Amino acid sequence: MLLDGGRAGSKRILKSETIKEMSHNQIGTLNLVDLRSSMPQVARDPVSIPGLDKFGLGFAINTKPFEDGRSAGSLAWAGIYSTFFWIDPPRKTCAVIMMQILPFGDDATNTVGCAVQRKVNIAEPMAAKALSVSKSIWRCTTRSRA
Repeated sequence: MLLDGGRAGSKRILKSETIKEMSHNQIGTLNLVDLRSSMPQVARDPVSIPGLDKFGLGFAINTKPFEDGRSAGSLAWAGIYSTFFWIDPPRKTCAVIMMQILPFGDDATNTVGCAVQRKVNIAEPMAAKALSVSKSIWRCTTRSRA
């Protein structure tokens, strides 16, 4: 529905203007920053999604293309139990990834998520339009943990 400008099949759910406003930068010159976890057993530091630098209404936004990943103008968000979705309007693709694994930002979930993102971006855009898998996506780089 979001990829189709507010339509789901033949039914209009939201006005196209509403979709445009949801996916428009709502924070001006401010940028999203990495967050620090107060509960490392639940979320590892830093809490972030690479490439996302702005915020719309309900989504974080990439303003620049992300290497092997989302296009500029893509929308994304995640949940604490390693769930993630992204919508890439320029490519007409989207994905929902559900893991139910703690801690958030775990290297294993990041690795699987990045692999899924690469596969979706390699696939034909319409064939990859709706993909749901049982792993999460987060940072596409692994880092050592002390």
